[in-house]
Amino acid sequence: QTAYWNYVSVVFHRSLPPGTPEWYSRGVTEVLSNTIVREKEIHVGRLMDHHLRRMRESPHIPLAEFLAVTRGSKYLTREADAWQFEAQAWVFVHYLMFGNRGQHSGRVNRYNDLLLQGVAPDVAQKEAFGPDMTPYFLGMREYLSKSIFQYSRIPTALDLKAEGFSSRPLSPAESTVERAYLLAAMGRPVESRAVLAEGSKAEPAHPGPYEVEGLLLDREQKPAEALAAFGKA
Repeated sequence: QTAYWNYVSVVFHRSLPPGTPEWYSRGVTEVLSNTIVREKEIHVGRLMDHHLRRMRESPHIPLAEFLAVTRGSKYLTREADAWQFEAQAWVFVHYLMFGNRGQHSGRVNRYNDLLLQGVAPDVAQKEAFGPDMTPYFLGMREYLSKSIFQYSRIPTALDLKAEGFSSRPLSPAESTVERAYLLAAMGRPVESRAVLAEGSKAEPAHPGPYEVEGLLLDREQKPAEALAAFGKA
């Protein structure tokens, strides 16, 4: 689960625009981190007992406060609060994706598409979910009382052969950039920057180190410096 969590986090931060709400990125990451690969099918969205138990036993974060959480918030900087936020983000997104037989899944897909198109997150949220998220928040609370939860079962293609996939060696710069992205996703900026320094020496013209540095600066709430780094990339 930890490996999948970091993988999904990297994909999210490389695919969606800066400013994507933390409740959404964290919630989707939590849901997808519990992906289970079986011989003939993949399970997505299986129940996470520790999150469910926390949400049933602890007071919920008020909706407005929950939706407004940013990287500098106590919900992402203090351990106990972070656990509560991740549990609530998980169940909220799980409800939107799977609750009531997937009643709101189309809205989730619409929201994701709008974000990928570069629509501002607040505008995308209103267009996909409407101006008021309260009905979904109340739906989440009712969802918590259920004893049976849905998830997706996706058949796997069993006719794929390893020989059909090509491969190539990574250059030293490409290798360090991928390692730096992973360290950044794991919340280890000092180590990420140390790896980036290696990549810059190996291939000074490679854009990857600037991309990762821009991501790190954006997380540190330094938008001007982040924009400059992305501009160099």
